[in-house]
Amino acid sequence: MPSIITKMIGLFPEYNFTLLDAEHDGAIESLLADAIDVAALPFRDYKPIPPLLTYVPIYTCQACLMTAKGHPLSGRNYLSLEEICQYNLILPDKNLQVIANLNETFSHYMEGKTPKVKFLNSETGRAFVEQGIVVTISSNIWVADDDPAIDATPVSHIFPDVSYGYIVRKEDLNLPKIQHLITQSKSDAKMRNRSGAY
Repeated sequence: MPSIITKMIGLFPEYNFTLLDAEHDGAIESLLADAIDVAALPFRDYKPIPPLLTYVPIYTCQACLMTAKGHPLSGRNYLSLEEICQYNLILPDKNLQVIANLNETFSHYMEGKTPKVKFLNSETGRAFVEQGIVVTISSNIWVADDDPAIDATPVSHIFPDVSYGYIVRKEDLNLPKIQHLITQSKSDAKMRNRSGAY
């Protein structure tokens, strides 16, 4: 997001930007209340988009196993659910999940296990993964390619890709500022895909 906003400021100095940190439900409420113009969110099939809003896909990201650097599962091809569940697997809170059917996929393997740690936001989860206390599943947008503390090992053979994009009011979709943001973001996505960043 910072690189896109920086480009937008350079190209369109007449625009002003106010950034709000909010989870899905809060962002949707703000959009419906006309408090914000755009919400940058992952597409979650279990959270329907209200009829007055529309979703514009921008980035496609891989589902990955997140581990501390040098973890025994890091970089392994075609990991199985059994292998992943040998370690202290913690799934994000339902409201933070971006990967479809995450809980359902692991329900058989997690049966009878009481998680030692739960996290309700990404920052807390990341801290525990970095320390090697837990492993988790998320999209590779969670980490940079050169992340010094976390390895992201693709598990695309188990889980579908994750779509990230913008949710906007349908009536505002063709406004110049919205179209400029979408155009710049899609250009950024193409560059990242070519470079292998996502």
